[in-house]
This record gives sequence, C-alpha cells and structure tokens, in this order.
Amino acid sequence: MSSSKTRHSPRVRRATHHDRVVRALVAAVSLITVVTFAIPWTNEYFDLQRDAAEMIDLETKLAQTRERQDLLERVEEQLTSDLSHFVDVNISPTNIETVRERLIQIVRSAEARIRRLEISPGDSRPWAIESDDARLEAKPIYAEDSQFALHMHTIELQADGPLKGVEKILTEVANNGWMMTTKNLSIAPTGARESPMKLEIRFVIYGLKPIAVDPDSGDSQVPNEFARLPVGGVVR
Repeated sequence: MSSSKTRHSPRVRRATHHDRVVRALVAAVSLITVVTFAIPWTNEYFDLQRDAAEMIDLETKLAQTRERQDLLERVEEQLTSDLSHFVDVNISPTNIETVRERLIQIVRSAEARIRRLEISPGDSRPWAIESDDARLEAKPIYAEDSQFALHMHTIELQADGPLKGVEKILTEVANNGWMMTTKNLSIAPTGARESPMKLEIRFVIYGLKPIAVDPDSGDSQVPNEFARLPVGGVVR
C-alpha cells in the first residue's frame, strides 16, 4: 500500500540542503563584494562632490576678485583723470598768465574785441584742512592749517561784439573749469552797428599751492592732506 504523502529520499534531502548552502555562500560573497567595492566607490563619489563644490566656490571668489580689480582700475583711472584736470585748472601766481592767454583766445574765437583785461597780482592766505571756503577772507577760526595756501586773483574783462559772441564768451569761461566766483556781470547795448553788445565781467579765480618748505629746516615731507576745495568749476 502506498502512502498519501510521499516521503523524500535521503538523496533529495541532501541536494536540497546543498542548494541552501550554495545560495547562502553566494549571498555572503555578494555582500562581501558590495562592502569591499561599493563603499570605497561611495566615499570617492562624496569626495568628488566635495571637490566640485570647493571648485565652484573658488571660481566664484576668483570672479569676485576680478570684478574688484576691474573696479579698482576704473577708480584709479578716474582719480588720475581728476588729478590731471585739477592740475590744469588750478591757478597760482606761477601760471596766472595762462588765464590771460586763454581769455584772449576765447574772445577772439567769439569774433569779439577786448576793451579791457586786467588781472590783479593776487592775494593768498592759509587753507584749512576742513570746513574752509574760498570766498572767505580768512580761514575759519580754530581751524587747523593745511600744507596749502589759497591764491586769489581778481580779473576784469570788458569786450564787445555780436550777441552770440558775448554768449559764447560767457559759456567758454564757465566751461573752462576754473575754480572761480563771479562778482559783477553786465551786458548792455553799445549803439554801434559793428559791435552791438558790450560785456563787462569781474570775477575771482582761485587756486591751491603747497606752502614752500625752508630747505634748512630739514622738513622735506611731501604734503599729505589734500585740502578740500570745491571742484567742478564755479564756486557758488
């Protein structure tokens, strides 16, 4: 009589056990392989990711440094231009005659005639380091002297010519960039056909100059505080 349930033979049981052992060994070898190779690869991936982030940060800092360098170069160029302009328009007794020459040139280019052109010998006073005003006769009380002196020259100009010529004279004087303030200005008809308009202007022109240092005093220091004089031309 055969039983309803077939029993496995010893050989079948041994085969099944062998398969289980093989699968366990394969799993163990796979786990060891993953631990041995996958973990270093993971560490390398994170290292590469960190290196890439550092590289991006360095590139950003380099770009910012280049921008600051470009900005500093532009500032340097502007300061050089401003200093050159200041030297050109800064008037002192040593170059006051250039103002006379320039005024003659302006009047002639406007097709007008000079009737009178006088420039005073000039006055000077100490220039304060702070809160000074070129229009003041003296520097502010208790103000500390700078190493510069303020020079002032009064100029009187009378010319006649066409109305457009008079307007051109005033425009050219204003655009020349001198540090100046106008005292008197009048425009009136002359009654003459050839030169119908007459211009009379009286203004004061200013300039700064380093105070001369006595060579015997042993003080050869170059002035290092540049006094604050309104720039851009006319002192209002």
